[in-house]
Amino acid sequence: MPTIEISGRQFNYTLQRKSILSLRLRLNSTGSFAVSAPHLIPQIFIDKFISEHAGWIIKNIKTPSKFPSFLNILDKKYDLIISKTAHDSVVVFDDEQKIYINSHLQTSPHIKKLLDKKLRILAAKLIKFHLSKYDFKYSHISVRNQSSRFGSCSHSNNLNFNWQIILFPLSIFQHILLHELCHTVVKNHSVKFWNLLATYDPNYRAHRRWLKSKAPKVMIFS
Repeated sequence: MPTIEISGRQFNYTLQRKSILSLRLRLNSTGSFAVSAPHLIPQIFIDKFISEHAGWIIKNIKTPSKFPSFLNILDKKYDLIISKTAHDSVVVFDDEQKIYINSHLQTSPHIKKLLDKKLRILAAKLIKFHLSKYDFKYSHISVRNQSSRFGSCSHSNNLNFNWQIILFPLSIFQHILLHELCHTVVKNHSVKFWNLLATYDPNYRAHRRWLKSKAPKVMIFS
C-alpha cells in the first residue's frame, strides 16, 4: 500500500488503475483513502493530485484513537483481546476476566459499537441480579445507553438504568441502584427520601461526589 506525507502526517492510500479518463478520490472505511487513476498516468501526477486535495483529506480522515486495553467492570479488570476476523463477535469470559472482540473493522468507533451491544446485555443481567438483593417492589426494568442519566424511576415504578454504570466501582453501582429503588417509595428528593437512602447507603454523599467528578471520564461509550 503506497504512502504519502501530508502536513507532516503519513497517510496510507489505495491506488487502483482503471479504464477512466480522470483521477478520482474517495474515503475508505479503514480510515485511509483511495485513488482511482487512468492506467498510463505517471505517479508524479497522482502525487500532485493528492497534494491538491490535502485539505479535504486531513479534514475528513481523523487519526484513529487507540482503544483501551482493558475495562473495569464492577471492580474487576477485564482485558480486551481484539482480533481482526471476517465476522464480528464479542465473548466475555468471567473466569478469565477477558473480553474477546472479533472485528472485521479495526477502528475505535466500530469496536465501541460491538462492545456497546454486548455489554448492554451483560449490564442487564448484573443489574437484575443486584436488584434482587434488596426488598423493594418495582415493575419493569430497562437498560439503555444514556448520556445524561445514570438511572430513573417512573411513577409506575419502572426502573431505567444506563448500562455504563457497570463500568463504575461496585459501591457506586450499588448507590445508583439504591437511589432509584428508594424512589419507588419516595418520588421526590425530600428529606424523607435522603433519610431512606441513608439507611441503605450511609456513604451516599461521597458516592454522589464521585459521580459528579469522575463518572464522565469513565463513561466512554456515547
